[in-house]
Amino acid sequence: MNILNVREEWSSLLLNFLVCNSCKFLYREADQIKSDECPHCRRVSSTLELYFPLNVFALIDLIQESYQSDGNANSEFTKHEYKHHLSISIYFCSLIEVLLQDFLEQRMAKMELPNQVQGLLLKDYRYVHKRVEKLFPTLIGCKWKETLKTLTAGGELDFVAAIEFYEEVVDKRNLLVHEGNKWAIPEDMPEKCALQLDPIIKLFVRLHNEFVAVYLNVAETT
Repeated sequence: MNILNVREEWSSLLLNFLVCNSCKFLYREADQIKSDECPHCRRVSSTLELYFPLNVFALIDLIQESYQSDGNANSEFTKHEYKHHLSISIYFCSLIEVLLQDFLEQRMAKMELPNQVQGLLLKDYRYVHKRVEKLFPTLIGCKWKETLKTLTAGGELDFVAAIEFYEEVVDKRNLLVHEGNKWAIPEDMPEKCALQLDPIIKLFVRLHNEFVAVYLNVAETT
C-alpha cells in the first residue's frame, strides 16, 4: 500500500487492527468471516481491543504533519526543509523503537516474567541494537535477522529491506544530530520514511501473531 495516496490521517490505518481477547491474535476487520468472530480461533469476542498504543498514533501523525509541511517548501534546501528532514528522521526512528519495546514487553508478559525482571531487562538492553542482537534472541529463541528473513519469505513485503532502511536512517540521523552535517539526510529520505510505514507496521503485526498470540485448538473453542 502506498500511504502517500491515503487522504485521511495516516494513523487512522491503525484502527483497522484489532486484538482478539481470547487468543490475542491481531487481525483486520476485513479478515473476519463473521462480524463478531476472530478469524484465528473462531471464538466470539465479547470485546475487541485496539492493538497499537497511543504514542504510535502520535508519532505517525507527526511524520505526516512534517512530511506534508516539507512538501510546501521551496525547491532549494531551506531552513524549513532542514527542520523537517531532521524531524521526520527522528520520528521514524522513534516509531520503530516504540514498536520494538511494546513487542518485547508483550512477549515478556506472555512468558509471565515478573514486572521487575522485565524492567531490568529493558534497562540493561537500553539501545535498539542491543535489544535486537541480545534480548530478542533470548526471548524468542532465534536471531533477529533470521526472523526477519523467515517472515519475509513468500510474502509481498520485504521486512529485511524495511529494517535495513531504518538502520540507514539511524546512521544519517546521527550524522546530522551529532556532527551537524545537514547534508547527511538525502532529499528523498523523508518520502522513503513515509513509504516504509506500511511494511514497518505490518512487521510488528506479524511478530505479535508469531510470538505473542496464543495458538488455541479450534475444536476447543466450539
